[in-house]
Amino acid sequence: GQHCSASGPRPFLLFANSQDIRRINFDGTDYHTVLERQMGRVLALDYDPVESKIYFAHTGLKWIERANLDGSEREEVISNDMDLPEGLAVDWINRKLYWTD
Repeated sequence: GQHCSASGPRPFLLFANSQDIRRINFDGTDYHTVLERQMGRVLALDYDPVESKIYFAHTGLKWIERANLDGSEREEVISNDMDLPEGLAVDWINRKLYWTD
C-alpha cells in the first residue's frame, strides 16, 4: 500500500509551569528549558512557526511577551490595558495575535 509522511521540522510540545517554559519532542527526546527566568504564572502560550517565536501571557505582570524559540530576544508585545490574560492564539497565516483577559 501507499503512505504519506509529513515534511518539515520535527513536531514538539511547548509548555509552561510556574517557573519556566519548556520544550520536548513528541518522541521524548530534546527535553529542555527554553526560558529559565522566573516567569511568574503563565497560563497562555502559543508558537509562531513563521518567525519561530514563542508568545506567552503573564497573569501577574499583566502583559504579553514573545521570544525566539531558543529563549533569546525576549520582548514585551502588549503591556497596557490588560486585566488577566488567560488565553492566547497566534494566527500565523494572517499575522494576528488574539488573547482573552
